[in-house]
Amino acid sequence: MADKILVAYDGSSTSAKVFKTVNKLAAGDKTAQFLFVHVLVNTAGDSMGGDAYATLAEASAETLKELEAFANTLENPHEVRLLRATSAAIAINKCAEEEGCTLIVIGSRGMSGLRSLLGSVSRLVVQDSNIDVYVCKA
Repeated sequence: MADKILVAYDGSSTSAKVFKTVNKLAAGDKTAQFLFVHVLVNTAGDSMGGDAYATLAEASAETLKELEAFANTLENPHEVRLLRATSAAIAINKCAEEEGCTLIVIGSRGMSGLRSLLGSVSRLVVQDSNIDVYVCKA
């Protein structure tokens, strides 16, 4: 059975380093399937104004276009998906488990800008994941 690999991408320049890793993984196994995800995070829940949410949704649409453009360069089977959640880390781990993924590929220190070694999302994904996580260093 082919590996199914979830690739989390937030649109940041540091997150774009995951593409180099994906190219290596894809070259090594043409049967590996890739599930590219971007998480539209709405931490304000229903209290977020329509204009603010529309701005986030617009940015997410652009990020999905980037993901689709990259994914279409691969010979491997792939899918691009937008996840909506209040926590990116929880959404990534939940999706990976539900889809039967064997690996999560994620960048560190993306748009969160935390001062720790790993960004907050990648740190939480590693901490809470039940499957292997490959963190691409910024």
